[in-house]
Amino acid sequence: MLQIEQCFEPKDTFARLLPADFLLPPMHDFLSPEWLLDHGTDRLVQVNHSYRLVCWLCSSGLVNLRALRPSIIQFMIRHEELAARPRGRKVPQRLLQPADAPITREDLP
Repeated sequence: MLQIEQCFEPKDTFARLLPADFLLPPMHDFLSPEWLLDHGTDRLVQVNHSYRLVCWLCSSGLVNLRALRPSIIQFMIRHEELAARPRGRKVPQRLLQPADAPITREDLP
């Protein structure tokens, strides 16, 4: 299908053939150990840009949020696991605070 579409209009072929609804489900696999990059900075960029892409797809109205809810949840869980435990470092566990608790200097990055 891709080769046929490229014969007519080679520019933006993937964008026409791959709707956003097909891009979102495999995103959690993109953050799996076999796909994660080895270098710390590369890995951080991969995790952060994947998160931004998923957020943009969800907020732009390009995907069916109801149908893709399980995929979104899987991705968010995988992202939180990677964000909470950077490779090679131990991150102290923070106590969960109520939503109306005041923000202190220690809460800021």
